[in-house]
Amino acid sequence: MPEYAKPWLSLDEQVDKLESRGVDIGSASSAKLILQQVGYYRLTGYLYSFRDSEIYADDSGRERIRVLGNYRPGTSIAYAARLIDYDRELRMLVLDAVERIEVSLRMQIGYTCAMSPRTTLAYSIESLSLRPADLVAVRSPR
Repeated sequence: MPEYAKPWLSLDEQVDKLESRGVDIGSASSAKLILQQVGYYRLTGYLYSFRDSEIYADDSGRERIRVLGNYRPGTSIAYAARLIDYDRELRMLVLDAVERIEVSLRMQIGYTCAMSPRTTLAYSIESLSLRPADLVAVRSPR
C-alpha cells in the first residue's frame, strides 16, 4: 500500500496555504473558524471552480484544460462560507420534502395493503399485488 504523502497541517498552516495560493482569507481567526467547522478539503471543494486553469494541447493535438493550484483573483473564504451555508439550506429543504413524500408514500402503501383482505399482516399475503396506480389513487374500502 502506498504511503500517504501529504503532511498534516495545523489550522494556521492551512490558512497560510490558502493565502499563498491566492485566496483572500479575510481575518485569520474567521478563516480558522471556518476550517475548524468544515475542514480543509470540504472548503477547498467549494473553492475548486475558482482555481486558475490553462488550455493546452495533448499529445494528439486535442485542446485540454489543466486546472492549476492557484486561485483566481477575488476568490475568498467568505464567499465559500456563503456557498456552504446556501448548500446547507438547500439540503435541508430537499430533505424536508423527501421526508414528506416518504411519510405519504408509506401511509398509502399501508392503507392499500390493509384494504384487501383486512389484516395487520398484509406483507404475508401472497395474492396481494401492488401496482403504482394503487398507490396514487386512494380507493374507498371494499
